[in-house]
Amino acid sequence: TDNNHSRHHLMHRITTLLLFLTISGVTSQIYGVDYGVDQGNCPSYDALLADMTIIKTYTNRVRTYQCWYCNNICLNLAKATQALGMELFIGLQPLPMDIYNQEKDALRAVNQQYGFSNVVGISVGSEGLYRGDYTTSAIASQVTDLKSLLTNEFKVTNVPVGTADVYYEFDDTIINACDIILINAFSYWEGVAIENAASTVIDHYYSVKNRPSAANKQVMFGETGWPSAGPANAAAVPSDANYQKYLNDLVCQSNTLNIPVYWFSAFDASGQATEVENHWGLYTASRQKKSAFVLNCGSQTSQASSQSSQATSQTSQATSQTMPTVVPSSQNSQATTQTSQASSQTSQQTSQATSQTSQQTSQASSQISQQSSQTSQDRPSTAFSIASSNENSQNSQSSNPNQRTNSIQGNEDSSVGTMGMSVLLMAICALVL
Repeated sequence: TDNNHSRHHLMHRITTLLLFLTISGVTSQIYGVDYGVDQGNCPSYDALLADMTIIKTYTNRVRTYQCWYCNNICLNLAKATQALGMELFIGLQPLPMDIYNQEKDALRAVNQQYGFSNVVGISVGSEGLYRGDYTTSAIASQVTDLKSLLTNEFKVTNVPVGTADVYYEFDDTIINACDIILINAFSYWEGVAIENAASTVIDHYYSVKNRPSAANKQVMFGETGWPSAGPANAAAVPSDANYQKYLNDLVCQSNTLNIPVYWFSAFDASGQATEVENHWGLYTASRQKKSAFVLNCGSQTSQASSQSSQATSQTSQATSQTMPTVVPSSQNSQATTQTSQASSQTSQQTSQATSQTSQQTSQASSQISQQSSQTSQDRPSTAFSIASSNENSQNSQSSNPNQRTNSIQGNEDSSVGTMGMSVLLMAICALVL
């Protein structure tokens, strides 16, 4: 009986830990974050490492925009992210061509010194289609060129290549060339009220994801966010409260729908063309965490907790059935049969829990799609991101005063995936113990 008591105590500790991990996975996980570097103020390796250390407190993925400047900034980024066990999504500047060639040389140096073990994607260009810097066929050609470089010269075949642009610029030409598609969508620049901000950009996501040409492509948000300060844009009002609401609405819904999101951005900027462009970071420019950076997925947490509690109860019942207090030798055959039945029941319970989770995910996806279809198709096309200062400063600026100036990507952390894994692990523990 003492042995059985110890087993029950151990099982309780395991299921409690799994419950904690399940809830934590729902409430706190940001898929990735955008990180821009000021070409005129190149950071040291120690400064980069300090920034990556801050970022790692809330995500394990960082996405940047160029490599060629600051004596190949991607060398230090690769070194720092590998030291911290983080994943790196590399961006490259496609124009002018001499810069693009420098970008490829920078990639060669990264490959030679650090390899691509933690590189989860490469994007060529950032909003160049929106600015009119190139055509879809031209950027598609550069995507193909880079894929050839990785495959033929680097012998790297597991790093997806694509481009980042505003959602409505993706046509079949560029989609067909890309392994991975990064859409930029900002409800603030569309003047959308905070109540509809998250559903609006999710609508934009599905306008690309649901294209037949994108059926087998990985589609993600390359940039999305909300300013914590600055002037209102129509119904879109910057504030700490609205920043927090958009962060929670967008991240939590995206996790539920298994949509990868790179949040714009890691840190506030300074000295941008308009005041609002300085206030998109999760942290201030002085590396202080914003009071608005509070992530709590609410109803998803309650749902996850309820499901985990049910799974824990089911597992405890199955464990109790598999551990008789005394099993005389004459009853070994009967005990074996009971254990097999209990194992079968546990497997059925696990399958039921997983099936319920999948159904809930499908229902959530359907609800979001219905909301999206109800959104006006005449929405102004001004959901533009604030990209890196370095590439955009090389290119043309928007002449529309109602649009902001352009001065400024694996294993997926979905709540459903965490839930399913937790249920399976608890079932396994029940059978083993």
